[in-house]
Amino acid sequence: MITKHTTREGDTMLICEMETSHLLNTCLLGARNAMAIVSQVGIVHTKKDIYAAHLYGRKNTREVSPQEAAAHVSHTLQALYPYLAELYFRQSELGGELARKNEELLSILAQLTPRNGANILQFPAGDDSNDDDDDLIF
Repeated sequence: MITKHTTREGDTMLICEMETSHLLNTCLLGARNAMAIVSQVGIVHTKKDIYAAHLYGRKNTREVSPQEAAAHVSHTLQALYPYLAELYFRQSELGGELARKNEELLSILAQLTPRNGANILQFPAGDDSNDDDDDLIF
């Protein structure tokens, strides 16, 4: 498990040494980025959208597939697990603004990991429709 965090300045520290606000902001950043990818699934960009993206320097604009989004969310959540575990142990420190941010984080995580009422499709044995996992897809 990852135990060290690298700041944007390149400094490293143990995750347990991070200030609670820094820890929470790191979790929120990862969760918001993953949610931004998920929100792009199925959006077909018009030629005008692609033109605008190229005009402002975004050369690799394309539609995001559900498989790509799921892989990105899975990778992000795995990277966030040590941070989320540390944040869990610090729940008593989350008051005021930190509590509001924590509620936002929990809301985003709930949207990223649809457990109740999720439309999970099961493929019959031997069906190669899902190369990543033989049992379930989202």
